Amino acid sequence: MRDAGTVIVESGLGVAFIELIRQISPNARIIYNASDDLAVLGCAPFLLSELDRVAGCLDWARVPSRALARGFTQDLPLYFIPHGIDFRVWDQEDTSPYGSGIHAVSVGSSFLMKASSYRRLICFPKCNSILSAREEPAVRFRARTFMFTGR
Repeated sequence: MRDAGTVIVESGLGVAFIELIRQISPNARIIYNASDDLAVLGCAPFLLSELDRVAGCLDWARVPSRALARGFTQDLPLYFIPHGIDFRVWDQEDTSPYGSGIHAVSVGSSFLMKASSYRRLICFPKCNSILSAREEPAVRFRARTFMFTGR
């Protein structure tokens, strides 16, 4: 990492390493990818205060939502880059790998990965409905976690 030109830190636990990354790679461009609001994720208060404290170590941050921009100091350059979701996929007919019924599927590595998080509200933008496991027991909640490793 000492020779890195750019280091991208994902929202979450990575925040705890920003200052160390700056120390190890003083010339690297450090970009914070604010995919999630740490408060919404229920992260430890330490991470929330740590992000504020080390914001000066960052070169810029990417926010997928303008609402997330409100949580950052005005000194940090922010770039609004929405998630690359092609909503035309919604209109494609395909068979479900999960069978019949309603299935809420979370794909990623954070928001719904803990069992306690299933109690949080889930928004289905296509049908404009909001569900939770308690309110709608007919919904089967499924989580798929992807981890990428390599050089």
